[in-house]
Amino acid sequence: MRIGARTSLGKEVWKTVKQLPKVIDYIEVYYTKETVGLKKLLSLKTDWLMHGPYLSHRFNISNNNKIKTFQESVVFAHQLGAKYVILHPGIYRMGKKRVVLEKMIENINQLKEFCEGYDIKIVIENLFPSRSLTGIPAKIFSHIFENFGFYPKEMEIILKRTNCEFLLDFPHAYITALDLGRDYRDFIEMFMKLKPKMFHISDGFSNKTKDFHLPLGKGNYDLKFFISQIKDHDVTMEIKPPTLQNIVESKIYIQRILKG
Repeated sequence: MRIGARTSLGKEVWKTVKQLPKVIDYIEVYYTKETVGLKKLLSLKTDWLMHGPYLSHRFNISNNNKIKTFQESVVFAHQLGAKYVILHPGIYRMGKKRVVLEKMIENINQLKEFCEGYDIKIVIENLFPSRSLTGIPAKIFSHIFENFGFYPKEMEIILKRTNCEFLLDFPHAYITALDLGRDYRDFIEMFMKLKPKMFHISDGFSNKTKDFHLPLGKGNYDLKFFISQIKDHDVTMEIKPPTLQNIVESKIYIQRILKG
């Protein structure tokens, strides 16, 4: 198992980022145009994983909006030497699911062709139902739009028709199971049948349908069960704030569970 951590690449976090190769196996970065200079990043002896833009930056793979932004993340990933870019499935307006699904798959396959020119592969991440989003704008949004890819069968269809790899986000799966009134272990095991290439992990509260991104051990998720599923794959600690202390302590938490 390789353990990584996610961070932004803004200049304000450079002091932390440059220390990460000493404590973790790889760095997952979320793409924005405001980054530390490429020369500085390449001076770090580490592997990189790129998370492409998503809805908060108005990127939605279900339409052609902001496709160029995702392409820019692919180019940047190539410059860093990354081999994978993570993609969130798109969203659809209620009542338009079937039509939008076809458009999303078409767009993903076109994006795959672009990625091949940079020796990059797409990894698609599972989401949770839009009604689990928080805040007043999110609640209004959830009555009109829904996310693709929060149910295993739907994700299976997307993966088969795009031939992309799969990233299992444990908290997203847990939140979905809670929202649907399903047993989280059974639900995660359904996702495991899709043979995830990599994982996201963080802590949270077992009775809340909200993605808290807590450092490991700061909530009450069944982290032992989550970690038991990872085996020899990569797992990114997606925690907030991504301080050096939180990252180190969360890695130690994983190692402690692995030692039994």
